[in-house]
Amino acid sequence: MPRFLLLLLPLLLVAASASAQPAVLNAILDGYEYPFPVKVLPLKLEGQALRMAYMDVPAATKANGRTVVLLHGKNFFGAYWRETIKALTAAGFRVVVPDQIGFGKSDKADIHYSFHQAGPQHPAPARYTGR
Repeated sequence: MPRFLLLLLPLLLVAASASAQPAVLNAILDGYEYPFPVKVLPLKLEGQALRMAYMDVPAATKANGRTVVLLHGKNFFGAYWRETIKALTAAGFRVVVPDQIGFGKSDKADIHYSFHQAGPQHPAPARYTGR
């Protein structure tokens, strides 16, 4: 019996490691689940038609009528704010979280990336929802 287990163990390890392989993600993170539904805002930057992904999360309790826009830093993306979004929506805030162009689920464009350029990407929250 122990010899049978020794023969079976390598097969089990191979099967376990094969199922543990991470999913392959593309440039806009298809297959990566964000904590809230993602919408897309069409933008035009440096003459290019681009899509900026964002989450628009309503208050989880009685709405207080205020909106918070959370901006991620470079090398991060909107889903990074998961716990902050939960806390703010629990306090009655609507929370809008864009993925800056070049990051997360937003388009990866051939543009000049800088903090100065990032400002015009982030219109008032009304632009995200048309309200």
